[in-house]
Amino acid sequence: MKAKTYISLILIVLCFNSCKRTNCHNAVQDGDETGIDCGGSCLQCPPTVTTLPASAIMATTATVSMQYANGGNTSISYVGVCMSTSHNPTTIALSNYNYGQFPLTGDFTGQLTALTPSTTYYIRGFIENNLGTAYGNEITFTSDSVGITIPTLTTTLATAITSTTATSGGNISSDGGASVTSRGVCYNTTGSPTTASSNVPSGTGTGAFTSNLSSLTVGTTYYVRAYATNSIGTAYGNQITFTTVAYTIPTLTTNTNFYFTPTAPTTAIGGGNVITDGGTAVTSRGICYSSTPSPTTTSSSTTYTGSGLGSFTSNMISLTGGTTYYVRAFAINSVGTAYGNQVSFTYFYIGQSYGGGIIAYIDGSGLHGIIASPWDQSSGIRWWNGTAVSTGATATAIGTGNANTNTIVTVQGVGSYAASLCQSLTLGGYNDWYLPSELELNKLYINRLAIGGFYTDYYWSSSQSNQYVFASSSQFSTGAIYGSAVGTLHRVRAIRSF
Repeated sequence: MKAKTYISLILIVLCFNSCKRTNCHNAVQDGDETGIDCGGSCLQCPPTVTTLPASAIMATTATVSMQYANGGNTSISYVGVCMSTSHNPTTIALSNYNYGQFPLTGDFTGQLTALTPSTTYYIRGFIENNLGTAYGNEITFTSDSVGITIPTLTTTLATAITSTTATSGGNISSDGGASVTSRGVCYNTTGSPTTASSNVPSGTGTGAFTSNLSSLTVGTTYYVRAYATNSIGTAYGNQITFTTVAYTIPTLTTNTNFYFTPTAPTTAIGGGNVITDGGTAVTSRGICYSSTPSPTTTSSSTTYTGSGLGSFTSNMISLTGGTTYYVRAFAINSVGTAYGNQVSFTYFYIGQSYGGGIIAYIDGSGLHGIIASPWDQSSGIRWWNGTAVSTGATATAIGTGNANTNTIVTVQGVGSYAASLCQSLTLGGYNDWYLPSELELNKLYINRLAIGGFYTDYYWSSSQSNQYVFASSSQFSTGAIYGSAVGTLHRVRAIRSF
């Protein structure tokens, strides 16, 4: 239809409102009219339109009809029915109409097509003449739902499950013949959840979708169903279950190595590694230690060292020499206190009585070193057994004295000389004594005051020089190393390792 101007609409409204006739059927002024003079015709009388109920309503089609009376003798160009999904449809909306010349009174019947199933429509009959458009009463009807069903869908198994979150979703394989206007997952803790339960909307349409569940309760079983809604109703997928992760105590390990520093002679350094926090933050961590097994934070000495995950070190203080300590790392979260594996070590210090003698040297591990005899084994003895031979015992490093001693005795045999004297010694219940190497002898000198019993004299080492008639010795007044003739008489102090 061609558009009408606002002026035309105003004119026809004014015209229709000005005509109040009760009898205008013969087009002559015979005294039975009321209102203005129509000049012998009913040009200004408004048409009457009656919208009739829709019939033959199907899912996508319906039959509509109307009746009209023009009310005057102006020509009619359009008659029909207009339709919308909103109130008061106009000819701008979808309509079914006829165009042409029509009698002043009559009726119209038409077919509406391409309707949406299960949808409410509003219809009004209308006629249009040269003065404007007149509408009839509004009628409603709802298109049929035949052939339309609720959607078909499945629920996706839950993944990425944590203590408070999880991921699920669904897959809508069919919309049932009507558009899916809402979809998502619903969940509860009792079973058979619906959209009235907690739910996570996830768009519209068919296909796969993902929904993220949050603010869940720790250690709780949830029931989940995907849902999809169309004009018929809401469909649900299969029910799945999952249980959120319960908070646990942390997991951690205790360091197996311990470290000692000369500047802190009664202190050892240990530590641990917090691997997982059990789902809730580690608020404190450290080590506990005791001279009895299975130390705890409440019954033992405890050192706290920060919070969170990862490796850490802690100091153990006020240790007692010769004592075996049991150590466990610990980590605390809101669930409780977790302990790592138990390790143990014996605390040593230079000058400590231990292992049949006096500790003269401790290596970097703090667990091993050298024990010196509390006294000299000889005030003067030769290095050789009476014959100047090369023994091959030339090593000088710490840890080589025992091998040197065994080599010397093997080559020189039975007799009274420095290496044999040490090897045959039994002291404090131990018989694994030997003559110190050059650098082992130097450690005795450095710690001579803590060890005690030394003289400001020469002491033999087990390190023979390349010129086999000489072997290393140390002057304990200065610590100087000399090459002494193997037949010279020097003092001997035996040592053993631990």
